[in-house]
Amino acid sequence: MAKRRAFSSFARSRFLIIAAALLIGGGIGLGVSFDRPKASPPSPPRPTASAPAPRTPVRPPAVIEVHNPALDAAVQRALGQIGSVELSEAESRSGQIGAGQIRWTRRTLEVRLSTSPQEATAVLRAEVERAGGQVFAAGPTGVQVGLFREGIPFVTHMVRFARVPAQGRVVIIFDDAGGSLDELEPIIALSRPVTVSILPGLRYSREVAARAQAAGLEVFLHLPVEPEDANKNLGPGAVMTAMTDTAIATTVLTDLAWVPGAAGMNNHMGSLGTADPRVMRAILTVAKERGLIFLDSVTTPRSVAARLATEMRVPTATRDVFVDNVNDPEAIREALRRVIVLAKERGTAVGIGHVQRMTARILMEMLPEFDREGIELVPVSTVVHRAGNP
Repeated sequence: MAKRRAFSSFARSRFLIIAAALLIGGGIGLGVSFDRPKASPPSPPRPTASAPAPRTPVRPPAVIEVHNPALDAAVQRALGQIGSVELSEAESRSGQIGAGQIRWTRRTLEVRLSTSPQEATAVLRAEVERAGGQVFAAGPTGVQVGLFREGIPFVTHMVRFARVPAQGRVVIIFDDAGGSLDELEPIIALSRPVTVSILPGLRYSREVAARAQAAGLEVFLHLPVEPEDANKNLGPGAVMTAMTDTAIATTVLTDLAWVPGAAGMNNHMGSLGTADPRVMRAILTVAKERGLIFLDSVTTPRSVAARLATEMRVPTATRDVFVDNVNDPEAIREALRRVIVLAKERGTAVGIGHVQRMTARILMEMLPEFDREGIELVPVSTVVHRAGNP
C-alpha cells in the first residue's frame, strides 16, 4: 500500500514536470501564433495608368552681347590723338556658340593720320588695353581692335589709316658706317627707308651692308676722296689726286667689294678730289659702268661732281644740309627742320648725318613732326637727277 502510494506520488510528479514542459513549450509556440500572427502575403499591386514624366521647360537660346562701352570710348580717345576720322560705319553681326547666340557690332573707321602709323598704333594699343580690349592685328595700313568672349576673339573696331598727302620728300643718309654693328641698330629701328653709307675696309663693313639691306635699307659706298687738309685721316681705300685713272678705277672697284649690293656712292671728305675734273671723271666712269648713283656730299663749293655726273649720264643728287655738324640735340632738330622746309619749298631735300652721332635718336623723336608736315622719307634712288630730267 505504501509502495503504491509512493509510485503514485512519483508518477504524479513526473506527469506534472512533463505537462509543465509541454505547457511552457506550447506557450512559446502559442505566444508566436497568437501574439504575432503571420502576415498574409501582400496582394499584387493593381494595374494603374502610367503618369507622364514631368517636362523640362524649354528655354530660349542664351544670347551673349559682345559690347564694352569703355572700349568704344577708348578707341575714340585714341583717334582724337592721332588724326581726324573721315569715315565711320557700323555693322551688326551675329553667330552661334554651342546652343547660344552671340551678337556684336563691328565698326569700320578711317582716320587721316597726323602722325606715323607706328605712333598711331602705339596710342591705340595703350588706350584699348587700358579699357580691357586688345589689338589683334596691326600694320602700316591699319589696326584691328576687339574683345575675347568665350575664349574667342571678336573684332569690334577696324581702324584704317589714311596718310596726309605728301608735301615733300626727304633723303636722310647716315655716313661713316662700318666700324660697329651697334651703330646700325637705331637706324634700323626708325623703320623708314633711309640710306646707310658705309666706309670700305672697316671691321664690319660687309656685315653692316648685309644687315642694312636685310632690314630694307638702301646702302651706299662712302668713298674716301682726298681732302684739302692733308692731315685728315681718310682710312683705307682712299682715292688720291696723284693716282692715275687706272689706279683710281681699281681703288673704287676694290672699295665697292667691301659694300656688296651698294646702290651708289657718295664722297667721304674729298674737298680736293671732287674739285678735280679728271679725278671725278675716273670715279664716275666706274659708277656708270656699274649702273650706280653718285651723290655729291658737297664738301666744297668748288665741287664738279654733280655737273660731270649729269654730263656723263650718271644718276646723281646733291647734299642740301649736314644735319649733325654739331652733335647737339637742339642743333640737330633745327637742321632737320631746315630739311623739312626745303622739301616743302622744292619738293625734295637731302640731309646727311653720321652713324656715330645723335641723329638717329633725334630723327626718331621727330618722325611725328615729319608726318604732320606731310614729309615722306625716301631712299636716294627715288630723287636722283638723270640726264634729260634735272
